[in-house]
Amino acid sequence: MKKIILAFIIFSFSTTLFAQDCNEKISINFKDETLTDAIKSIEKSTSYKFYLDPTWPDLKKETISGSYNNITVNELLEKILSNTELNFIIIKKKVILTLN
Repeated sequence: MKKIILAFIIFSFSTTLFAQDCNEKISINFKDETLTDAIKSIEKSTSYKFYLDPTWPDLKKETISGSYNNITVNELLEKILSNTELNFIIIKKKVILTLN
Protein backbone atom coordinates (compact mmCIF):
# COMPACT_ATOMS: atom_id res chain seq x y z
CA MET A 1 0.00 0.00 0.00
CA LYS A 2 2.87 2.38 0.79
CA LYS A 3 4.36 1.75 -2.66
CA ILE A 4 1.08 2.68 -4.35
CA ILE A 5 0.80 5.90 -2.36
CA LEU A 6 4.44 6.76 -3.08
CA ALA A 7 3.97 6.07 -6.81
CA PHE A 8 0.88 8.29 -6.85
CA ILE A 9 2.74 11.15 -5.14
CA ILE A 10 5.67 10.88 -7.56
CA PHE A 11 3.34 10.77 -10.56
CA SER A 12 1.41 13.82 -9.32
CA PHE A 13 4.61 15.75 -8.71
CA SER A 14 6.07 14.90 -12.14
CA THR A 15 2.93 16.01 -14.00
CA THR A 16 3.09 19.32 -12.16
CA LEU A 17 6.68 19.79 -13.27
CA PHE A 18 5.82 19.03 -16.91
CA ALA A 19 2.88 21.44 -16.81
CA GLN A 20 5.17 24.21 -15.58
CA ASP A 21 7.64 23.32 -18.30
CA CYS A 22 5.19 24.44 -21.01
CA ASN A 23 4.06 27.62 -19.26
CA GLU A 24 7.14 29.74 -19.89
CA LYS A 25 5.93 33.18 -21.00
CA ILE A 26 7.53 35.36 -23.64
CA SER A 27 7.10 38.91 -24.91
CA ILE A 28 8.41 39.42 -28.43
CA ASN A 29 7.94 41.69 -31.45
CA PHE A 30 8.19 40.72 -35.11
CA LYS A 31 8.30 43.10 -38.07
CA ASP A 32 8.14 41.42 -41.47
CA GLU A 33 10.38 38.58 -40.31
CA THR A 34 10.51 35.25 -42.07
CA LEU A 35 9.27 32.30 -40.10
CA THR A 36 12.86 31.05 -39.87
CA ASP A 37 14.00 34.31 -38.26
CA ALA A 38 10.98 34.37 -35.94
CA ILE A 39 11.76 30.85 -34.73
CA LYS A 40 15.40 31.79 -34.15
CA SER A 41 14.25 34.81 -32.10
CA ILE A 42 11.94 32.64 -29.99
CA GLU A 43 14.75 30.14 -29.44
CA LYS A 44 17.14 32.90 -28.32
CA SER A 45 14.56 34.44 -25.98
CA THR A 46 13.51 31.20 -24.27
CA SER A 47 14.96 27.93 -23.06
CA TYR A 48 13.26 26.01 -25.89
CA LYS A 49 15.20 24.22 -28.64
CA PHE A 50 13.60 23.93 -32.09
CA TYR A 51 13.93 21.02 -34.49
CA LEU A 52 12.83 21.49 -38.10
CA ASP A 53 13.81 21.04 -41.73
CA PRO A 54 15.11 24.41 -42.98
CA THR A 55 14.22 23.54 -46.58
CA TRP A 56 10.46 23.73 -46.05
CA PRO A 57 9.06 26.52 -48.26
CA ASP A 58 6.76 28.03 -45.58
CA LEU A 59 9.79 28.93 -43.48
CA LYS A 60 11.10 31.36 -46.08
CA LYS A 61 7.96 32.71 -47.75
CA GLU A 62 5.75 33.32 -44.69
CA THR A 63 6.42 36.64 -42.93
CA ILE A 64 5.44 37.47 -39.38
CA SER A 65 4.55 40.87 -37.95
CA GLY A 66 3.08 41.66 -34.59
CA SER A 67 3.64 42.28 -30.93
CA TYR A 68 3.07 39.39 -28.55
CA ASN A 69 3.16 40.14 -24.83
CA ASN A 70 3.21 37.71 -21.91
CA ILE A 71 2.20 34.73 -24.03
CA THR A 72 3.22 31.09 -23.71
CA VAL A 73 5.43 29.60 -26.39
CA ASN A 74 2.62 27.18 -27.21
CA GLU A 75 0.15 30.03 -27.79
CA LEU A 76 2.69 32.01 -29.80
CA LEU A 77 3.44 29.09 -32.09
CA GLU A 78 -0.26 28.43 -32.63
CA LYS A 79 -0.66 32.04 -33.80
CA ILE A 80 2.38 32.33 -36.04
CA LEU A 81 1.92 28.90 -37.65
CA SER A 82 -1.83 29.21 -38.20
CA ASN A 83 -1.51 30.20 -41.90
CA THR A 84 1.06 27.54 -42.74
CA GLU A 85 1.12 23.80 -43.28
CA LEU A 86 3.42 23.41 -40.29
CA ASN A 87 2.46 21.75 -37.02
CA PHE A 88 4.39 21.41 -33.79
CA ILE A 89 4.67 19.42 -30.63
CA ILE A 90 6.48 20.46 -27.44
CA ILE A 91 8.23 17.79 -25.40
CA LYS A 92 10.39 18.85 -22.46
CA LYS A 93 11.49 22.24 -23.85
CA LYS A 94 12.00 20.73 -27.32
CA VAL A 95 9.78 22.03 -30.12
CA ILE A 96 9.46 19.65 -33.06
CA LEU A 97 8.01 21.17 -36.21
CA THR A 98 6.42 18.90 -38.80
CA LEU A 99 5.05 19.50 -42.27
CA ASN A 100 1.32 18.75 -42.56
